[in-house]
Amino acid sequence: MLKWDDKKLTILISSKQLIVGVFVAILLALGLTGLYVRQKVKAAKEQILKQYHKSGSDLRYELSENPAISENKSKISRYWRGFKILKNNTFDGDVIAYDFKVDDCNEIGHVVVIKYVDELLNVAQISYTQSIDPNVVGGLFLAPDSMPPPNMRMFGKTELCVLLRVDSKLSANDGPYDEWDDERWYLVVPQATFEGIVNMEGQFILLGKEGNVLDRFRLKELCNAIEQTGSP
Repeated sequence: MLKWDDKKLTILISSKQLIVGVFVAILLALGLTGLYVRQKVKAAKEQILKQYHKSGSDLRYELSENPAISENKSKISRYWRGFKILKNNTFDGDVIAYDFKVDDCNEIGHVVVIKYVDELLNVAQISYTQSIDPNVVGGLFLAPDSMPPPNMRMFGKTELCVLLRVDSKLSANDGPYDEWDDERWYLVVPQATFEGIVNMEGQFILLGKEGNVLDRFRLKELCNAIEQTGSP
């Protein structure tokens, strides 16, 4: 009977050891997996920060080489702020627009170009208003579905180019819509919106997913004269 009890006790101890061994092995595997994932995430963050540093250097170079910027105090201030955001080794939630222009490309139409720093891709939509009131949010200009995909905004700074087209049937309060023509994407807007933007009136507002204001700028604040490109 004692021998039987000894065997039974030995079996029970062996079972407990096996369970403990499996549990320890699982913990070890999870720990190694977690360490591997953390190292991969750390490496990815470091790579992104390197890209942000390069983007910051690009802003610094552009600031020093482009005389049009040095003549615009608002641009100088915004360029420097964008440079500091990109160079500070952290992922900032701050958003700052630093350049804006409208190119008159005779072959394809007017192109709106908005450049801004956005490390965390917080900008989800853009609105426009002809008012310069700092409390006005304006009407939707670029909807979330029309924003560039994340892979086109992974450099800390974004150069957003929007081809404009007018629909005279739209009222001033109507929102824009998308239209494709010869593999080109156009944002079709009311006549009043088009004229306001081309004449550098009002302001653009950069918004988050919930419609929170991330940054705003007057068109005349950041813009130079309309540039003519293409054949006459």
